[in-house]
Amino acid sequence: DIQDCFDCVRNWGGAGWVPILEKNAQLAPYAGPGHWNDPDMLEVGNRALTPVECRSHFSMWCMLAAPLIAGNNISTMNDTIRDILTAPEIIAIDQDLLGIQGTRVKNDAGLQVWQKPLNDGSIAVALLNVTKSNATMSVSLEEIGLKKGVKSTVRDLWQQKDLSPIYDIYKTEVETHGVVVIKIKGEKASVSSLKFDQQALVINKDNHKLIHVDVVPSVTPVKVTSSDENILSLTVAGVNTYRLTAKNEGEATIKAVTGNGKISATCSVKVAPSNIPVPWKFDDIKDNKASASYSNGVFSIEGGGNDIWGANDQFAFLSREAADDSYISARIVSQTNTDPWAKTGLMFRETTASNSKFVMLSITPGNGVTLQWRETTGASCDKKNFTTVDLPVYLKLLKNNDNFTAYQSSDGSNWEQLGEVTLKQAFAGKYLAGLEVVSHSSHTLNISKFDQVKVGQ
Repeated sequence: DIQDCFDCVRNWGGAGWVPILEKNAQLAPYAGPGHWNDPDMLEVGNRALTPVECRSHFSMWCMLAAPLIAGNNISTMNDTIRDILTAPEIIAIDQDLLGIQGTRVKNDAGLQVWQKPLNDGSIAVALLNVTKSNATMSVSLEEIGLKKGVKSTVRDLWQQKDLSPIYDIYKTEVETHGVVVIKIKGEKASVSSLKFDQQALVINKDNHKLIHVDVVPSVTPVKVTSSDENILSLTVAGVNTYRLTAKNEGEATIKAVTGNGKISATCSVKVAPSNIPVPWKFDDIKDNKASASYSNGVFSIEGGGNDIWGANDQFAFLSREAADDSYISARIVSQTNTDPWAKTGLMFRETTASNSKFVMLSITPGNGVTLQWRETTGASCDKKNFTTVDLPVYLKLLKNNDNFTAYQSSDGSNWEQLGEVTLKQAFAGKYLAGLEVVSHSSHTLNISKFDQVKVGQ
């Protein structure tokens, strides 16, 4: 949920508009007339945002072609806030008939340039400064797909006035946490470069991998296909970014072609056998984004998924069968901070069904170590939270009939008991002991590494 702050992130997952903008930076391919991305309501005019930050917030929601829902008390707002919420030329960007969500052209340590093609052939450009200092910012015509050396008109949309035309670079001062929004109209440039970020790659069967197309100008429409969908399929994963899925062993070629068909690029892909050792098995539960690999004693798992919580789970699970009483332990080496409630850890689970009962011990980026469980199939979940620890850390989960005990250790030898939980009914027969990873995000992967993994009785 959005919070009335600039860049805060709450430990329960709420965030200010800047972190939410970041999460939307790769979502443009999913937006368009009839299906808009919704980064949440506006916080313009609420207590924790300055007028400058409110103006930037409103500008960027318009660049995203987002629904504009006022979240302030309109009966008590002052003239400054009213003028922001009713700025006609900024709102026109949001409601432009072309219906294209803006994309980020560059991000230089918080100095961000975004562009949004408009129906009249012009380009809306937002120069956003999320740093703590005023800064000189610029954008070139080539960066937004216009021809260098040709006269291009410029209009400041907040000031509602025309500026001097440019032939190459527009440059301006942008105050801290501020934004300058302009509209540039010029002659479209032809494509000068098209290539993949990788010319050849190897993917293990059943895994996924992201590949990016670098094209200049970056706004150029590109079509990407696989030469053999039975070996390697692909789906859109972001702005000029595609998710490859290795379905069967073999070789395939990924091809990118510009909209006019004049320029193309290729990437050769080999799908190799899975390198997950027996008896481990990898499951991407209800998400279809995850990958797992094994090398020199280290399990690497890339997991997406909204959560392991509620009545239906989405996560990456690498597991093996177990019977009777057992334990699982591992050292958590690393974890991607995709969300305060991203989870990486150990799990006992009755089945791979998304609503199965389970007990797990996880570490999170923002909420410490947590012991969580689901009592019965399809039920909601419960948890016990413990203090934050630094990675790497050893975790251990011990099963004794229907009782589960959680431990942590700094060295893998001296164990501290954290807590325990007793289920109302033990698992039925054989069950699964494994490693779980969830990003708590619909579009970002939590990349986690485990070593010294042990399962025993």
